[in-house]
Amino acid sequence: MKRMRRAFPDFSPTMTAKAITLGLLLLFLAASVHAQSFAAETDFLWAHAASDDDYASGKVITGFIGSGTELRIPPCIQGIPVTEIAPWAFLGGSLTYLVFPDSITNIGAMAFASNNLAAVRFGSNITYIGMMAFTDNALTEIYFPEGLGVIGYRSFSAITYIALPFRQALRPSGILHLPITT
Repeated sequence: MKRMRRAFPDFSPTMTAKAITLGLLLLFLAASVHAQSFAAETDFLWAHAASDDDYASGKVITGFIGSGTELRIPPCIQGIPVTEIAPWAFLGGSLTYLVFPDSITNIGAMAFASNNLAAVRFGSNITYIGMMAFTDNALTEIYFPEGLGVIGYRSFSAITYIALPFRQALRPSGILHLPITT
């Protein structure tokens, strides 16, 4: 009787475990690189910020045409800092996680309303959040920087955390962290 040759080599349990571990490690690395990367400049619609110094003051993001749900806004577009998010820029999207760079100072009215946001991390230079900017989301965690001066009317309405007192959440580092509980 002829012996048939196996189509696949015979792996030992040790080799199989190493291959699985390596595969999982590569998958984890790919996922963590994706989570830490900024969205591509081409995923955004933008305009120059109004200023007297020939558009050098910054860019305003006016829309998002990308497909991601976890978004890190880039600090610069075409080498110019992104300083503002325009009103209604991300209204009615499918975002679940959002990180702002330190370059952002202003967020317009209803900019992120009616998404599926669960967590938001503001950069250290945010000073203004417009009216209803984050209303109607599923926020469970928000990090505010110490210098935030204005939170517009109903900016975080329709969110369960709203009853938490702001002053009690102030941490020694100066970051305001509001854990949301239901």
